[in-house]
Amino acid sequence: MRKAHKGILLVFPVMLLIAGAGALIFFFQVPTLDRQLPVNGAEIQTYFLTPATGTEYPQNNSIPVRLQTVSTGELDRAELWVDGILMAEKDLAGQHSAQVSWQWVPDAAGDRLLVARVYDHHGVSAT
Repeated sequence: MRKAHKGILLVFPVMLLIAGAGALIFFFQVPTLDRQLPVNGAEIQTYFLTPATGTEYPQNNSIPVRLQTVSTGELDRAELWVDGILMAEKDLAGQHSAQVSWQWVPDAAGDRLLVARVYDHHGVSAT
């Protein structure tokens, strides 16, 4: 009976040692707060409401482009880029959330890459 107790007493400290080592490894792998958040501590989330990916429109028609953006900081502006060219810009004047709308008429038929960039007042952007 005493040998069984010694075995249990030996296993318990070994388990604690393993758990402690695991906790230390995890602790040192978690990035510091300044590396987890942007410089200003704000986070910007942006997504298109329209047009949906793969949507086709008749040539020479105006296409409604709508964007929703939310930030924990103050927003500065939103930009619409088409095929790498800045097509439109809207001032967001310190808002924390905004729905931005543009009307865009493509200059030719074909697939296009639309990118929205939203900037906060520190110059941090989200795409």
